[in-house]
Amino acid sequence: MGLKTHVAGKKDRRLTNDLLPRTPVMGTMGSLVKHARSRRGALIVSGASFLVLAGFGPTSVQRLSLLAAATMLMTALFLMSIRLSQLHGQLESMRPAETIGSQEVSADPAVTVVVAANDASSIRDALDSVRAQTSSSWECVVVDDASTDDTLHIVWRTIGRDPRFRVIRHRVRSGIPACWNTGLRVAHGAFVLFLESQDVLLKKSLEQHVERFAVSATDPTVV
Repeated sequence: MGLKTHVAGKKDRRLTNDLLPRTPVMGTMGSLVKHARSRRGALIVSGASFLVLAGFGPTSVQRLSLLAAATMLMTALFLMSIRLSQLHGQLESMRPAETIGSQEVSADPAVTVVVAANDASSIRDALDSVRAQTSSSWECVVVDDASTDDTLHIVWRTIGRDPRFRVIRHRVRSGIPACWNTGLRVAHGAFVLFLESQDVLLKKSLEQHVERFAVSATDPTVV
């Protein structure tokens, strides 16, 4: 029997019976793409390089068996490459975030303010409102969510050399809750306040919050 292959470009999609050469052939294909039909649909099998040995078997059945085995191997390698790519993406998202700049922290700050920096147009106002607090017992952890605009540049220009600020940058975009969790893991304050880039604090916000918690700790009627 001949090896049946579909002829591209033919409206009637006739089948041809072109056999592999009878003489030994050794060659490489820069890109091998075959379509294998299964119950779940079409599976595309591709390989960067494929070695074809044909003609050593006395029958076409052996040559087809060799081709089938090679196709199965390339299928397995293709599926493995997809799985490895998926695992790589998962590992990238699990890698620890990159901490940038000074690691100095205020001695036992009462509050850690965690800012999810994801908007270049408003992040300056958010950070200025933290610096303007009447309370001095605070630290601020700014978590840049793998921004691609000027967010990180604006953050650095805003905080300058203020040691109360720390900057952490996500390697991959993970969302606001992930930014808050990152800041929470490195927080030193007794209390934690979460902000988005669009949030602005009133000047006495931290002071009043700490006072309320202090009162509620001694007076059970205060919530």
